[in-house]
Amino acid sequence: MKIKTTTAMLSIVLMATALTGCSVPENLGSTIELGGSQKSTANQTEKARDLDQDITEDNSNDSSKATSKATSKNSSDDSSDDTSTEGTAKAPTFSIAYKDYSIRYDGDATFDESNENSVDYSNGILFEGSYQFLMMDDEWEEDYPQLYEAVNSYARESMAQTDGYANNMADEARQMLEEAAEGGYSFWGPYTEDYFVSVTRIDDAVLSVYNYSSEYTGGAHGMFGAAGDNYDVETGEMLDISDVLDTDEEEFEEVLKDEILALAESDDQFQYIDEALEDLKFDAEYDPDNEVYEFGYKWYFAYDGLHVIFNPYELGSYSDGMQDVVIGYDEYPDMIKEKFVPAQNTDYIYKDRIYFIADEYDYDNNPDLHFRYTPYDGYQGDMVSSKFELVKDGKSAQVDGGFYVNDENDFDIYRVVTADGREYVYLFVPTESDHLGLFVFDITSDVKLVDTQGYYQLYSGSDDGYHLVPILTDPYDMRLGHLGQNFGSYICYGDYEVGADGLPKEISEFHYILEGSEEAYSKADIKVDVVDTNGEVLEQGVTIPKGQHFVPYRTDAESYMDLYLDDGRIVRLTYEEFYSGTIPEGEIGDLFEGLLQFS
Repeated sequence: MKIKTTTAMLSIVLMATALTGCSVPENLGSTIELGGSQKSTANQTEKARDLDQDITEDNSNDSSKATSKATSKNSSDDSSDDTSTEGTAKAPTFSIAYKDYSIRYDGDATFDESNENSVDYSNGILFEGSYQFLMMDDEWEEDYPQLYEAVNSYARESMAQTDGYANNMADEARQMLEEAAEGGYSFWGPYTEDYFVSVTRIDDAVLSVYNYSSEYTGGAHGMFGAAGDNYDVETGEMLDISDVLDTDEEEFEEVLKDEILALAESDDQFQYIDEALEDLKFDAEYDPDNEVYEFGYKWYFAYDGLHVIFNPYELGSYSDGMQDVVIGYDEYPDMIKEKFVPAQNTDYIYKDRIYFIADEYDYDNNPDLHFRYTPYDGYQGDMVSSKFELVKDGKSAQVDGGFYVNDENDFDIYRVVTADGREYVYLFVPTESDHLGLFVFDITSDVKLVDTQGYYQLYSGSDDGYHLVPILTDPYDMRLGHLGQNFGSYICYGDYEVGADGLPKEISEFHYILEGSEEAYSKADIKVDVVDTNGEVLEQGVTIPKGQHFVPYRTDAESYMDLYLDDGRIVRLTYEEFYSGTIPEGEIGDLFEGLLQFS
């Protein structure tokens, strides 16, 4: 059987190998449907579901967002003043579908407590894992049908397999645990598997996705590695490295070798470099029947260049780790086809990896940009600190606050770059009950803390156990969540762009409600205005008799909320006091039953 290898296949192989071895009030700070389309609550009444298309059209007509999307990717308005922040929603947006696993041992095996060499280090857990897959938001399907199908079909197919992967890992762990208990030796568990994805570049030419996998199945250490998936945005086709390079294999190999050796800290560090490069091919083919064993490059685009990945053992020893080699657009201007070189002076945002380093280990050889924190003692296995700071080139900006997280994976860190040369770090820190603190740092020249803001975690569940979380891929089309408490509790979101000071600036007229009181019924007559999908008032002062079903839809986060009735009308409640939930007839809590309350 002859197989043409692609980066998508390599990422699957990587997993399989691992498996087998608003300015808003503070309390209005979401959940998002599959694909992220702006619709009313996911499980609302059938009548409201029938109006989803109207809602989507309503959102596409939002004047603020339409203005933001109006400019083409490579254009710039030279006549605009320096404080202008109007940007460009230049490419589709995405969410990450994720699922966590924790499978416990339910058998009868026990370890002899008198034998110090026979210990169950798993604490009764056979397997723990987390899997992530990229999904394009539904609102972009019409504009990018081929890319939408390629990305989302791959995600759905992969998501359907992870239960089997997790159960297989747990079965292997169960066998090893029982053999260890019977044989009088220790079980080093739990087994683990984690698969993370991030978007490293998205524009009108290419979508690049970075896939990172790590696993542990006992022994001295686990294994980790990465690969890239690269799509032609227009056609949705997976790109081979030969599709994007404007050079031959020999020249590329020479350049790549030079860049690898430039990373070496000793003369013999990359002892396998010649063998590794010899096995890599453009348009690689893998044909075991005819003893053809070629391997494609593991690569991805970022905004600084084309990155080539070498996983542990490919260039050197395990201790040498994974190497990420950059072929820069500026350093090699003729090596990459013009189509795939991003335009200069563009805006972009990407998920960044900025390390947190305890102050006692903050040495001079640490990265030029990193977080430094003072850990609290006594919190084994967790990261706890009362203060931290962002350090850049020896200078720092301190935060008057701390964090309490499991590990660094709980932070979401983004690098934001604007066309006029500004650069920011967005650090999202989880707090209690799905609230998020956003710390914005300006790193354009030195480093300073701009300000902090509060938001609410956006995610939604599905029948297969996966949750969907939006990610930030465009600094002029950012979706951020809030929690409202003035019609029971509800989760909503608004659309934002990076402002002149670096802080998110709201550009949407409405906050769309994604989770809330879906079974709210009025206990009294309520006077409302009837509005259309654009928010224009059609009838004023209409009385809705008690006993009617109201489904929250959207709010301006200041003075009113629009809700669906079962007859399909959209009605507006105007508040006398928005944050306390008071309308002319009285308190919302006294006027409706079926209101949800959460924090």
